[in-house]
Amino acid sequence: MNTSQSRPAKAADVKGMDSHENSFSSVMLMPHPRLADLVDSYWVLRGQADPTVGQASMYPLGYPMIEFNLGDRWIKNASGGAPAGAIDSNIMTMSPRPLSIRPLGRIHTALARLHPLALYKLMGTEVGVSPVLEAEAVFGRCFRETLEQLDSSAQPARIKQVLDRFFLNAFTRSRLVIDRRIQYLLGQIITHRGTLSLRDAAGELGLSQKRIEQLFGQHVGLSPKAFAGIARFQYVLAAYRPEVDLTTLGQIAGFYDQSHFIRHFKKLAHCPPRTFFAQKFGPTHRISNLYNFSR
Repeated sequence: MNTSQSRPAKAADVKGMDSHENSFSSVMLMPHPRLADLVDSYWVLRGQADPTVGQASMYPLGYPMIEFNLGDRWIKNASGGAPAGAIDSNIMTMSPRPLSIRPLGRIHTALARLHPLALYKLMGTEVGVSPVLEAEAVFGRCFRETLEQLDSSAQPARIKQVLDRFFLNAFTRSRLVIDRRIQYLLGQIITHRGTLSLRDAAGELGLSQKRIEQLFGQHVGLSPKAFAGIARFQYVLAAYRPEVDLTTLGQIAGFYDQSHFIRHFKKLAHCPPRTFFAQKFGPTHRISNLYNFSR
């Protein structure tokens, strides 16, 4: 990594988007160039929780995220029986299942959206321990100090500087090395939109499927198959257009037939695609839209 000093945010680093419908505003901040291979983007979210919305879902993104919460607490729990809990700031690893979320009042949070392998660089093989981890318990005092610098009146450019400093320091201190074979495999899974044959990939890399699954799980916290499922799910979301019927959409995404498409979609969204897309911009999805933003 380059060791030059973090530069101030320029106008090109800050992109804003206001959502009056959802009663929140979001600003996207581009991280320091030295972080480009590890941090995808920062997002600053402000607003007020709508008490009529209740609980909503955060759908699998294929990106881990670290939240620096400056507002009221959020209630989060993973689907599948994990307990709910009110957490000030947390790390969201790459779960293959939706995460239920509900803010309790004032929304003011900074999110760091990381590249899929970046969390391994910060945490090592702990990436697969839980879908949600308390950030301060993982990073310790430096995280608390960063929160203190991200005061509620901070402007986006200042938030970017503070987050850049935190991640530049964290990644510089890390002695963990990302396995280039896993980096290549992950890129191939994304390029093939989740349809890559693991057997073919194993042959190309000169590794057994068992060894690939072991290394991939250590780096990503998921099996290659689970990550491929997220990649395919996200491709469906990106490819969806109201004028395209769902049968065609399933074919474009490489599913064998409509039942295969629906079955896969329900695993990740907990509802069939027709229901999901009908409700996507409705009031019950306002909160999840805070996290499931597109670029």
